[in-house]
Amino acid sequence: WEGLGPGLNGTVRALAVFDSGGGLELVAGGDFITSGTSSVQRVARWNGSTWSKLGTGPNLPVHALAVYNDGSGFKLYAGGDFTFAGGVPALRVARYDGTSWSPAGSGLAGGTVRVFTSHDDGGGKRLYAGGSFFDTTAGIAYLATWDGTGWSSPGGGVGEQCSALIEWDPGFFP
Repeated sequence: WEGLGPGLNGTVRALAVFDSGGGLELVAGGDFITSGTSSVQRVARWNGSTWSKLGTGPNLPVHALAVYNDGSGFKLYAGGDFTFAGGVPALRVARYDGTSWSPAGSGLAGGTVRVFTSHDDGGGKRLYAGGSFFDTTAGIAYLATWDGTGWSSPGGGVGEQCSALIEWDPGFFP
């Protein structure tokens, strides 16, 4: 094992690999706000020698990261406790296009986004989010799917907090 530069000053809760235009980089999300003396604000990228920020990061912790193509190219999705990312309102979910953060639809209210996975539900790949969120107005509880423009509840959702997701294809394994 070896450290990655000066490290990050708080808990890392999620990792992803993303190309924001300069090649693949490791991206970390969590509770941290600095790396050494540099501000990285809860989302940071490691280019092999230094940590740097991805714009103005979220205002509260990040628990989940995923790279997903919503139909307009691959973006880095972050989920967590936050209500702002990149200085704009983003309720628990935001996406980074390599230059700036934007909200993912109206977001997910009433809790925390804890995990992401993508899955083809028969209508093409979709991004799934799980967590403790519960939005009675939108009819979404603990599990949601993103179609590129909005969030919905897949198949009636689940009855308790969702803390883990994985895409499973039984035909893939012998």
